[in-house]
Amino acid sequence: MTRIRFGIAAIVAALALIAPAGAFAQTTGTIEGTVTDQNGGALPGVTVEATSPRLQGSRTATTDTAGRYRFVSLPPGAYTVTSNLSGFGTVQKTANVTLDATVTANMQMSLATKESVIVSGEAPLIDTASTTTGSNYTAKVIDKLPVGRNYASIVLSQPGVQIDNGESQGRSPSGNTTMTGGGISIYGSTSSENLFLIDGVNTTNVIKGMQGKNINTEFIQEVEVKTGGYQAEYGRATGGVVNVITKSGGNEFHGDLFGYYNSPGMSSNQKFDTTANYSQSGDALLTPGNIITPQDRREGGVDLGGFAWKDRVWFYGAYDRTLQDDNIEPLTGITGVKNVDFNQHFISNLWAGKLTFNLAQGTTLVGTMFADPQTNTGALLVPASTTPNTFDGRRDVGGTDYAARLNQLFGSFGILTAQYSRHTDRFNTTPDGVDVIRVTDTTPGQHPGGAQPSIVSGGFGQVFGPTINNQSKRDQYGASFTAYAGNMEVKAGGDYQKDDTLGSTYRTGGQGVAILTCTGSGTRNCNTSLAPTYTNPLGDTQQVFYEHSYFSASGTDLTPLVTAPFNTPSKRTGLFLQDQWRILPTLTVNAGVRWDQDESDKGNGEVAFKLKNEWAP
Repeated sequence: MTRIRFGIAAIVAALALIAPAGAFAQTTGTIEGTVTDQNGGALPGVTVEATSPRLQGSRTATTDTAGRYRFVSLPPGAYTVTSNLSGFGTVQKTANVTLDATVTANMQMSLATKESVIVSGEAPLIDTASTTTGSNYTAKVIDKLPVGRNYASIVLSQPGVQIDNGESQGRSPSGNTTMTGGGISIYGSTSSENLFLIDGVNTTNVIKGMQGKNINTEFIQEVEVKTGGYQAEYGRATGGVVNVITKSGGNEFHGDLFGYYNSPGMSSNQKFDTTANYSQSGDALLTPGNIITPQDRREGGVDLGGFAWKDRVWFYGAYDRTLQDDNIEPLTGITGVKNVDFNQHFISNLWAGKLTFNLAQGTTLVGTMFADPQTNTGALLVPASTTPNTFDGRRDVGGTDYAARLNQLFGSFGILTAQYSRHTDRFNTTPDGVDVIRVTDTTPGQHPGGAQPSIVSGGFGQVFGPTINNQSKRDQYGASFTAYAGNMEVKAGGDYQKDDTLGSTYRTGGQGVAILTCTGSGTRNCNTSLAPTYTNPLGDTQQVFYEHSYFSASGTDLTPLVTAPFNTPSKRTGLFLQDQWRILPTLTVNAGVRWDQDESDKGNGEVAFKLKNEWAP
């Protein structure tokens, strides 16, 4: 058992350290602009109003001496911006607010004898103040594209994004149901260097740093993909940032009833000629010469949004259930196993809910929850025999996330945002046949009387905690304040995050039988008279030794042997300060600095790693 126990806490601590930690993400956008007269002169005192089906009530602002106005903390969506001033005709513009972006809606008013004259227009979609590279994908855009059922599949539409061989735990945007070979690489970064945010919740997998939450596109309002140049508030990531906002309720009821079916004839077989890089033990699908045949996929769901109190309390809820059956057919390997079908069954129950409260003028509270539990049964290990208890089991993946976010406006001066969130994920493995001893012959072709292949019979064997039997949670507290002064936008904030991964490694009882041979003396006691001899096909006389390793108490006591459970918490603190200064309408300067400190535990109460005073410009 010491071989199993060795280094588990250190392995988990190291994985937890390198996994990206969260940023305090934006879930809203901004509209700003300047109101001028027909000669281009600034118009102070103009009343500007913003309305939208995505907004509870309306927002109003008054232009300053330079004719400027600004609406902050706006939920993404289409807005109508209207300017009114006595003696001038009313001007309206349509502005499409996207996630974490600023829309510029400048308006020019003309003198009019009738104030009922309305001049309409549309604000440009380009955010001229942003240095971030990437794209925003609204629900309407996603609905028109041939993307997969995983929300992250839209990320593959972004230039510079491709699939790598990192772990995915069946959550690959390409639709790959295997553990590995489906991570997202953004401009050369590995799939463990990205940041995944949903409704401000850091959903990045705690222990491995991959995509840690799977929700379907029906739940999504908008996906923002940041590939570079993002500001200091998005820290602890060297790859890209995938920022998602889910749908909300409204003053009108809206909903969908949806269903999907994929038959075997709609999908091609997937053949793996070599084991993918970075694959882990327990991956039944990525072995040499395996064919995966999608057999059947059925999916259906419903969502509904509306109001409990107009302009005061909105709600949104959604549910989606997916059933999928896959076939695994080994083409090479153990005699009697190749060309035999082994089945896997997947059941997913995804759901989401959101409540939006307009507590007072300028005060909004949003509560959100979403979950992605999935159960996988069938062939979890590489089939080495046709005995079901050597490969069959159950794997539970996913968890429930929730958050509460408070936005408080202070007129045109600034906005305070505070949020608490929890993310959970799991990858728990439970084998069938826990009361059966597993026997493994680890030395092929060395049996007296002729060559034979390796033999595995009985029992599931080892379940290794850091890779296939663990669960994690992340608690995060964050706050930020943004101040506005003319063309200057200064933002300061920070977050505290505590991650915790726990699990255990165990065996379902078993023994390893290694058959060792030698032809001379002085090696592994070859000169002992106790070793039997035989003549191999080449005519050499060999002595044979049998070496046993027992992983059960005895042949009659098959209680699963469990190592000491590991528990590796980590603590992360981050602070940032950033400034956006619009010197000219076509020239914006963005600057920022971030400070971070990380501390990870070995699992026994001692500190494994501690990074102090990590500064980043």
